[in-house]
Order: sequence, then C-alpha cells, then structure tokens
Amino acid sequence: MYSKCIQLKLTIDIIDDYAQRINMDWKILIDIATMASPIIGVAAIIVALMISHRSSRDAQKQIDTIQKSTKKQLDAMREQMDVFMASQAPDMVESLSQYEQQLADLDEQIEDAEEKYNIVNPFYGLGGARIDDIEYEQEKRGQAQNIAALKQKRKAVKRQIDLINSFLRKK
Repeated sequence: MYSKCIQLKLTIDIIDDYAQRINMDWKILIDIATMASPIIGVAAIIVALMISHRSSRDAQKQIDTIQKSTKKQLDAMREQMDVFMASQAPDMVESLSQYEQQLADLDEQIEDAEEKYNIVNPFYGLGGARIDDIEYEQEKRGQAQNIAALKQKRKAVKRQIDLINSFLRKK
C-alpha cells in the first residue's frame, strides 16, 4: 500500500508539474499575443497603405489614359469643326453683310419710333374729352412696347454680328 501511495504521489507530482508547464506555456503565449497585437495592427496598416498606393497608381494611370484619349477626341472634333467652318466662311461673310444691313434698318426704325413717341399731343390733359386722353395713353404705351421690341431685335442682331466677327477674326 505504501508503494501505491508513492506511485500516486509521483503521479500527482507529474500531473502537477505538467499542469504548471501548461499554465506557464499559456501565460507565455498570452504575453506573446499581447505584445504582438500592436505589431500585427501596424503590419496590417502598412499592408493596407501599400495596397492603396498601388491602387492609387493604377487609378492615376487610368485617369491619364482617359485624359489623353479625350484630348485626342477633342482635337479631332476641333479639326472637323475648323474644316466645316472654313467651308462656311463665304456664307458667313454674306450673312455678316445681311446682319449689318438689318442692324442699320433697325437703328432707323428705332429712331423713327422714338421720334413719334416724343411727339406730345398739345391737347392732352386739358380737361377735354376723357376718351381722347385714354386713347393717347394707350397709343404711347403701344409705341413704348414697339420701341422695346425693336431694341431687343437690335440686341439679337448685334450678338450675331459679334459671333460672326469673332469667328472670322480667329481664322
């Protein structure tokens, strides 16, 4: 029985020693994991930065390629427009002279309309027939609207002349 006790004691000592080693191993593993977690985080950040830098370079290359192809397309379109506009230049010169004639006619019409508008009825507001005063006011409003419409037309014609002149100057 004594030998069984000694065997049991030895078995308990072996188990206890093994348990202490396991416990020690776990503590070491936990300490290593605790110390390694910031390092793993830093490594993950470095890897992410390297990948994003590579992706950024790829994206920049794609953007450069798109810009170059767009520039080529725009240059081709400009060239086609120049050819088309050069073929239209004689028509533009003719249109320019027509617009200039319209501008001169409109200036004349505006001047005539303003002269008519500035003519004052000497009998207006003298207490005469009220209907005559109302008709006179309506006539003046109509003349003012006509002058405003003529000035709008003049403005549009002038804009066309400026556009044609700017094109012809570029040539």
